[in-house]
Amino acid sequence: MNLTLLTNKQIIADLAERVDTLRVQNDIQVRDLVAAGVSSSTYARFLKGNTIGLDKLIIILREIGCLEDLNKLCNVVTIDPIAVVEQQTTRKKRVATKSDAMATSDGDDDEAFVWGEDAED
Repeated sequence: MNLTLLTNKQIIADLAERVDTLRVQNDIQVRDLVAAGVSSSTYARFLKGNTIGLDKLIIILREIGCLEDLNKLCNVVTIDPIAVVEQQTTRKKRVATKSDAMATSDGDDDEAFVWGEDAED
């Protein structure tokens, strides 16, 4: 689903629908949410696509077992400086051209390399 084309209310309604589906799948009743600190009227507003407090959403996600999914929300990639250094030290320095590869290959020639001044005429 392309969220950029939706209004905020539509996004909230879609999120609420997903949350409610997970709530039902996990056998969580609304009264369990109420016991955790989310009033039934707040949850009903959420299902209609209206805003609720972030703290209430966190309570709901915790109760339905999806709190860890918040880690995916705004995932920040941390860079390990040691891994970067190791990657730089193992990286190839250059790529051999075909002419370099041919010049250094043994090929089928049995002749040893001879310097120009050592060559016999």
